[in-house]
Amino acid sequence: MYQFQSISKFSDQRQTLPKHSLRTYRSFPITSKRYIAIHHSLTATGSARAFAQYHVRANDWPGIGYHFVIEKNGQVIWCHDPGVMSYHVGNSNQHALGICLTGDFRTQIPTLAQKDSLRRLVAALKKDLPAYKETRGHNEFPGYSWKQCPMFDYKAVLGEKLSSQHISEPEANELLYWATLVDTHGLQGAGHWAYNRLRRFFNVTTPPKKDDANQLAYLQFLVAKGGGTGAWAKQEIASYLDANQILYLATVIHKSRLSLLANWAKKEIPNYL
Repeated sequence: MYQFQSISKFSDQRQTLPKHSLRTYRSFPITSKRYIAIHHSLTATGSARAFAQYHVRANDWPGIGYHFVIEKNGQVIWCHDPGVMSYHVGNSNQHALGICLTGDFRTQIPTLAQKDSLRRLVAALKKDLPAYKETRGHNEFPGYSWKQCPMFDYKAVLGEKLSSQHISEPEANELLYWATLVDTHGLQGAGHWAYNRLRRFFNVTTPPKKDDANQLAYLQFLVAKGGGTGAWAKQEIASYLDANQILYLATVIHKSRLSLLANWAKKEIPNYL
């Protein structure tokens, strides 16, 4: 699993975006990618799907030219595996991974959500790409100095600190829904799906918890008894799923998402995922 897959606003659309019926892109080892290329779509609106359709139908390309698209709402769309040599920076395609932000930044500016997702994505890719050297704008690659792309100060954006994750009302509703599924089903079926959604939202990269309610109850009993065995149980208990606590913390966030208590719950909940 790549680090970038842990970004909260993330959607893997590699298999669903439009592709050419006859052409395919060449693939190379991930070590071939040394650069990250930043683009804008040069369109006021759009989506990864719309860009893919245009690249295939109008340009006769094998598929979308970018590896990632960051849409207006900050959603990161995964379009190609990192090693794919798609078309976006000419002779540098083999060695550059492309990120496109939806927008025409000659007249617009990236949204705050786009900026935040760009910072998170680039930070993750720096860890995922073993041969990474540098991030560049499209017009900084050989042969493209004339290109009006990306038309925003991406270096300033990347230099800003990652914002603390603001949980909106719709997101709080989703968190409560996912936590309820985990509490109801554990790590089976819908509960397993919801658990992974929670981990992705909070960028949790530690190993998943074990799902054994009986063992959890036994360890909680030992902790309550105290002593040497209780101290051992207190360490052991951290590796087991506590669905009740996850639901409690999600409920706190849902009921008072802008309060200090909700901020505490937001920081606490990843420990239980």
